[in-house]
Amino acid sequence: MPVSTITFRHAHGGRPRTGRGSFDDSRKLEQPIVVMVHGQGGRSEAWTDPGYLGLNFDYEGPGPKPRNHGSHPLPPLPGTLPDVPPQLDRRKPVSGIQPYLRGRGFSTVVYTQHASGNSAVEDNARELAALIASLVQQTGGAEGNRPIALLAHSRGGLVVRKFLKDHGGTDLTKRLTRVITLVSPHHGSQLANLSVAAGVPIEVLVAGFSAIPAVGPLLRSAFAPIAALLSNDSRQDLQVNSPFLRRLSHGEAPLPGVRYVTFGGTSVTLTRIWQYVYAADSFVPQRLLPPSFRHRSVAMQWPMISPFAETIPAPCDELRHGHGDGLVTNERSKLPFALHRTMHVNHGEILWDERTKVEIADLLS
Repeated sequence: MPVSTITFRHAHGGRPRTGRGSFDDSRKLEQPIVVMVHGQGGRSEAWTDPGYLGLNFDYEGPGPKPRNHGSHPLPPLPGTLPDVPPQLDRRKPVSGIQPYLRGRGFSTVVYTQHASGNSAVEDNARELAALIASLVQQTGGAEGNRPIALLAHSRGGLVVRKFLKDHGGTDLTKRLTRVITLVSPHHGSQLANLSVAAGVPIEVLVAGFSAIPAVGPLLRSAFAPIAALLSNDSRQDLQVNSPFLRRLSHGEAPLPGVRYVTFGGTSVTLTRIWQYVYAADSFVPQRLLPPSFRHRSVAMQWPMISPFAETIPAPCDELRHGHGDGLVTNERSKLPFALHRTMHVNHGEILWDERTKVEIADLLS
C-alpha cells in the first residue's frame, strides 16, 4: 500500500504551525479512510505500536520464574527476603489497531497532535480540521466518492466532537460516515477533577512565596511545573462538569447519515506485583556434614495490592473494577446518540485488545 504525507497548516495558541500526517492508502474506494485521533499526551504510535506506552503487562500470563541463590552453610534467617526487588509482570508483544485495519483493507491516517498533553481541546480540534481539509482536498474534494471515518481514543474523542460541532454540515464533513470513540471522557473524569484540585494548592503556594527573595525562585522552579502538569488547560477541559464540556454538549446533535459508536472499559487491572520469598526447601539441609542449604526463592503476589490497581481502595468510580478503566468510567464514555460497546479492558489495553479490533473493523465495514 502506498504511504504518503499529508501536510497541513494550522494555528495553535495564536501561532502558525505546520502539521504532518501519514496516509496509508489501500486504494479500496468502497472502504472509508480512517482518520485516527490519539489521546492526551500521546503520539501516532498509539495506533501503530502501542507498546511504546509501556503498559502492555501480561497480567494473565505466568509469573516470574523461581530463582536459585546457591548453596550456603546456613538456612535463610526466618522473616528475611531474598535480595531481589519486587517484580511487575513482563510486557507482552502487542500490535496496534492501525496495522489490523490496514490488513483488513482500510486506508488510515495517523498523526501526532501538537502539545496534546497541556493544550485546550479547542486547539487540537482546529488542528484536526486542518488535517481533514488537506485530506479531503487530496482525495477528490468534498464531492469525492471516498467515505471518511473518525476513530478516537480517550481525549481524542472530545477533539473529534469539538471538530464536528464546529464544522458539521460543511465540506469537511460531507464524506463522513462513521465516528467511533474508545474510552473517551465524554462526561469528564473525576481523576481530572482530583488532578486540578491538587494543582490549585501548589499554585497558591508558589504565588504566596514568590515575593520572598530567599525562597521564591526556588519554590517557583520546584513547584510551578508540577502545578502546570496537574491543572493545565487539557486537564481543566476533562473535568466532570467543566465549562468546556458544558459548552460542547449544549446544542450538540449527531450529523445526519453518520453512525456513532462509543466504547467503554470496565477493568482497572494493570499488572500483578510479585515479591520473591524463600521456598520451603531452602530450610531443609541438602547435606548434614558439613551442613549445606540450597537457597531458592519463588515469586508470590503481594497481598492487598496485587493485582494493581484492582485491589486498592478506589476514591472514584474511574478506579473501581467493573465501573471504570483506570481513567474513565464506562458510563461517562457514552453519548446519548451513539451505540455503545462495553469491553473488559483498561484504558491503554483497548489500543491492542484483539476483540476491540475486530469490532471496530466490523463497524467500519
